[in-house]
Amino acid sequence: MRYHLTARLAGLLFMCAASSLHGLPTVTGISAEFDIKPEFNRSFYQCWTFALHGSVEFDDWISASTGAALWIGRNASEIDYFIKGEAALPLPIPLYTELSYIFNGMPDYEMYSHSLLPVLAYKNKWAGIALGVNLRFTSFFGESPIFESTLAFSGFVNFVNTEKIRAGIECSNYNNFNAGNMGSYYLSLNGNFAVAQGIVICNSLEFYQSGSVGLTSTFYGIAFKAGVLFSW
Repeated sequence: MRYHLTARLAGLLFMCAASSLHGLPTVTGISAEFDIKPEFNRSFYQCWTFALHGSVEFDDWISASTGAALWIGRNASEIDYFIKGEAALPLPIPLYTELSYIFNGMPDYEMYSHSLLPVLAYKNKWAGIALGVNLRFTSFFGESPIFESTLAFSGFVNFVNTEKIRAGIECSNYNNFNAGNMGSYYLSLNGNFAVAQGIVICNSLEFYQSGSVGLTSTFYGIAFKAGVLFSW
């Protein structure tokens, strides 16, 4: 319970600090996305992920998002959810600050983790990079939580970015629902296609690595994510 209270308090402080910089925000956009992801990996072989997440944007400079996911593998399942806040800094360059809380739970193995990710990101229409720290508490079989502090990194490049199509590549060791160590990262090929006003088809082909550090990581799995994004 104390981890959930800490995450909510951190989110509240984030929103208050952002509001003090720009004044009281008003809603300028709402989005919701549903994803299905079949996956094959070396540990659980074939598995599936079903995810639903959404976000609210305020004054085109601050956003709050949340979501939940269910992962189903062979003889195991996992429940994930996240809460994230993002704000553009009052600078002449597109620099953003993010704060995320991620919960991962595998009841079959009595494994539960709570991650807090403060991140600083630079991103524009064509490319972006983000660096932060993953502050994670993990417990197994009812034992006392183990604390870890690891580097969080992400980068993307878009080859095409128009109103109808966006395509590019991304490399990261975290996303909305999971945060890994330096060797547990993924490379994805992404493609988004607008089929109507406010409706976008989202696809990505993801390759996973596993290991303790980048140079010792090995191929872990492959997945294809397909989803639909609705925006208002």
